[in-house]
Amino acid sequence: FIPIEGVRVRVWRWFWSTEQYTNYSGYFKTWDTYRRSVTYRVIWNQYHFSIVSDGWFWGFFASTYKHTGLYMRARWYLTVYTSPRPQILFHSHIFREAYHYYYLDIKGLRRPPINSFWRSPMKIRARFRYNSDDGTHFPFSLYVLARIRIYNPYRKAEQIYATTIHELAHARHADFTNYTWWGFANVDEKVQESCATGVQWELTRMKYPDYKGRERAKDNYTLVVADMIDD
Repeated sequence: FIPIEGVRVRVWRWFWSTEQYTNYSGYFKTWDTYRRSVTYRVIWNQYHFSIVSDGWFWGFFASTYKHTGLYMRARWYLTVYTSPRPQILFHSHIFREAYHYYYLDIKGLRRPPINSFWRSPMKIRARFRYNSDDGTHFPFSLYVLARIRIYNPYRKAEQIYATTIHELAHARHADFTNYTWWGFANVDEKVQESCATGVQWELTRMKYPDYKGRERAKDNYTLVVADMIDD
């Protein structure tokens, strides 16, 4: 059981509501008090990114995933690992990886594209279905669309973690506001994939020390970055 940090939780009753974010231990506390039953909701987004539904038109009409709890007069304890809805676990995995890359220690690397006046938050589509690719990244899509898709929800936690890190590394590499997109577009695919593979290997091991990733090079996914780091 791993606490999920940074999740937005909304508590409301009728027309009154308040929001807070979970802390490092996975807890949140509102400063408003309610004398009667309230409704809780977990919203899988942050200022710089959001985990969105499939939506229409390549994610243009995709909305942020929300999971609503019971209407009750008590504290709400949500254990996503034992939830009867497996989608919640998939969304929580992707959220943890994105939160790590955007807000936690990434050993001096540049952050993925951030929310600004010129663009919307990074949309990551959690596609609850099988696909031959674990994840995909669309570097030159409009920022109002979902640029990243994550598939195959029934994999191990570390594998979903690694896939999300890998695709966000591509987004960082192709960030036009830092003028790296031109380099991304003009380098060989082997360079693009090897760079993302190296970031995936290093950051995933921060959370899962036994993670080995790709132990052998395959096609364009070389191990050059890991080989320059490890001993």
